[in-house]
Amino acid sequence: MQLRPAVIIVSIGASLLAGALPMGAPAATAATIAAQVDLGTLGGTGSAAVAINDAGQIAGYSNPTGSTDQHAFRWDATNGMTDLGTLGGTYSIPVAMNGAGTVVGRSPIATGASHAFVWDSTSGLVDIGTFGGADTATPTAINDAGAVVGASTYSGTATHAFRWDASGGLVDLGTLGGSGSGAMDINDAGQIVGWSSIAGDTATHAFVWDSTSGMVDIGALGGTGAVATVINEIGQVAGKFAPVGGGTHVFWWDLAGGMIDLGTTSGYVSEVTGISSTGEVSGFGFDAFTQAHGFVADPTGGFTEIDADGPLLVASDISGSGQVVGTSGGNDVDHAFVFERGTGARLLPTGPFGAGAVAINDSGQVAGTAFVGGFLTAHAVTWITAAAPTAAIASASVVEGDGGAGRTVQFAVTLSDPATTEVTVPYSITASVNQAAATSGSEFRAKSGTIRFKPTASGFTATTKYVATIVYPDATEESDETFVVKLGAPTGGYSLGTSIVTARILDDDPAPATPAVSAADAGIWEGDSGTKNTAKVWITLNAAATTTVSVTVTVGGGSATATTDYKAYTKLLTFAPGQYKKAIAVIAYPDTVVEGDETVDITLSSPGGGLVLGRANATLSILGEE
Repeated sequence: MQLRPAVIIVSIGASLLAGALPMGAPAATAATIAAQVDLGTLGGTGSAAVAINDAGQIAGYSNPTGSTDQHAFRWDATNGMTDLGTLGGTYSIPVAMNGAGTVVGRSPIATGASHAFVWDSTSGLVDIGTFGGADTATPTAINDAGAVVGASTYSGTATHAFRWDASGGLVDLGTLGGSGSGAMDINDAGQIVGWSSIAGDTATHAFVWDSTSGMVDIGALGGTGAVATVINEIGQVAGKFAPVGGGTHVFWWDLAGGMIDLGTTSGYVSEVTGISSTGEVSGFGFDAFTQAHGFVADPTGGFTEIDADGPLLVASDISGSGQVVGTSGGNDVDHAFVFERGTGARLLPTGPFGAGAVAINDSGQVAGTAFVGGFLTAHAVTWITAAAPTAAIASASVVEGDGGAGRTVQFAVTLSDPATTEVTVPYSITASVNQAAATSGSEFRAKSGTIRFKPTASGFTATTKYVATIVYPDATEESDETFVVKLGAPTGGYSLGTSIVTARILDDDPAPATPAVSAADAGIWEGDSGTKNTAKVWITLNAAATTTVSVTVTVGGGSATATTDYKAYTKLLTFAPGQYKKAIAVIAYPDTVVEGDETVDITLSSPGGGLVLGRANATLSILGEE
């Protein structure tokens, strides 16, 4: 499930959401869909759903009593709809929600400028600001840590991608050398994907950003432009690009294999709407007759259009296990559907006026919008599932340590219901495919196996067992690193809940002290004639360099006259690892003029390689002999 903006396409006439009827023999999925549940409104006439999380909370928008303006809401089974209010303007629209129920969206402030907001039940509606002045900000996604991404105008003109969280505020992610960029999605590891113009603004490329590598250009497959739209928890990315010759295709990317062209519909790809935990991509496109076609695509299964008997079909979201939801239409009424490769598609129960699905969570619960009481009144709805029992895995982290044989980290695998017969769950522990990947064999132990849940003679079954591996110690200061633990298909009638988690190895080694560079004062006799005198001026580090560092040294200025009293110059001074002290030479020219002592300025600037300036200014005294 991608907690990103759900795709809602309002069509002309009776259609609620653009779509087309998936065909073939309906096949049962892992959960039985119960009846459609009307979520109501905030007191007005209409409402619509946008996102759903694994707790079954739903975000959407509705008009309050006596108003035609839309307010964002969050719904849950206990409290019903909560009006999230506005930032001082007339409306608010949610775009995404995380697993904790924190909602992000956009709302105008009193001046009319559109700002991004974050809402939770403790802090209420919070304006996360802009880059300044009359700029606007639009969020696109939020992860479970509460980090928000999106795009904001920059100085009122260009658009730049941003990241926001409560501790760090709004951070400009920059560009790939061009004038504009935008962030589209973020995973729980903090990796961000989006688009950016390149130098000269000649094209847009897709990017992946993390706190270690910054914004990394992942290309456009030689085409004229690309945007990365979605990313899953193991760093697999999907989006769309424009190949040379026209049209729009889906691309798929990971760190190991780079960017792959997955193909297109019979016309062009309009939107990539989600990516599962195993890398299956959902979306839709249009053909030459403006008929919409939903699809599922991945590097293994290729590009598959979802069959339809009508002119419109939109695939709006995909769950972690690969269930696609969307809307089929173009005939009498629209229908919400669920589709899985290998099991086909089925329609969700709906009323006589039609409905469309926009989001699905990992338990199979679906959110959408339906016409109720006629074609002019739409309400947010959900389809509650009677789910099959599930097996799920929880994430964990471990501090790496500095010595010994290594530390054990355990991952809880839990059955939602006790087993009545033996249930087996295969698992694997492998390296990540992102920039923070730990190395198997030297930083953690990769392994695979099977967990077994078996009732005792008395009928008792443990519902939680543990997968364990070893994390090896080191004393090197580095960023936190990750690896992946993944469950395979369980037996015994169980389905998968959360099936893949990213484990984190927490670095506990202190960062090396940042070396500071300083210049020392010196003196020299000028001499009366003959050989020029040469002074040594010492440039020192307060600690030996651990990597190559550098500083620019300028000899010039002071009361002495360059070329007459001394030789002026500028040079780059480099310290190799282990070095901490170097001398520069300053030449003083002889003369017989009666004069006082004179001075030459020694200035340090532009430290490189992590070096900082200590004492950046020193004086060489030229001592007169007359």
